[in-house]
Amino acid sequence: MANSNTGENQNGTDRLVEERRKFIRLSIDVQINYSVLSQADQHRSITKNIGEGGICLVTDGPLNAGTLLKLEIILPEDPPPIQTVGKIVWIKTFSLANENRPRYEAGVQFINISERDQLRIGKYVFSVRAARSTGI
Repeated sequence: MANSNTGENQNGTDRLVEERRKFIRLSIDVQINYSVLSQADQHRSITKNIGEGGICLVTDGPLNAGTLLKLEIILPEDPPPIQTVGKIVWIKTFSLANENRPRYEAGVQFINISERDQLRIGKYVFSVRAARSTGI
């Protein structure tokens, strides 16, 4: 199993995570709208991290591994939103110190994303990473 490497920027608040996957993930909040593929209810949330192969999504309600999600990813300053489908591959429960309710992180792998949109995400990750390394 490959190791995860974590690097921090100068102020230590943001991390770039290189995972055992073939894509780099960037720890950053990106607005996302999602719905379970077989349901009409849409939810708003943020990502914990994003990469060309998937996202870590923060949710208020539990979801199950294997669930398919319709995703709308809103990259800052790069309209239109990316429309794709993802599959939940893992789920983790956590809670914030000031809250009495659980929250969830869901690892979502893109299973139906266009090459163009995958490249848009890669370009976004690269540009944010470059800006952080130069302090812009």
